[in-house]
Amino acid sequence: MIEVLESIALSYPPRSIFENKELMDVFAGIMADIVNSAMKIVDSEKETATRVFRGLSALLSQLRSIASESRAHERFTQLRSTVIGSLSSLGEKIGLGGEVNLLN
Repeated sequence: MIEVLESIALSYPPRSIFENKELMDVFAGIMADIVNSAMKIVDSEKETATRVFRGLSALLSQLRSIASESRAHERFTQLRSTVIGSLSSLGEKIGLGGEVNLLN
């Protein structure tokens, strides 16, 4: 699912992805759902949860770069604020909490 989100995000012209508020809301919702699902499997499938954490962190980093280039900081901040809390919790639970700080 993360790869699907990434391919959608990267197929748009950089600025247009952040111009569509509905698309950003959908992205944020899906990303939050993915993190919440990963939180449920941490104890039984830590490796999978770690891949989810790293994949979403990488996607957020790519989106931050696109937002920076296209001067869409506000939209990125809105997207990030929807996801970062639960992503931080997932990172803490799998022992990678410090990596989330790199997204600030």
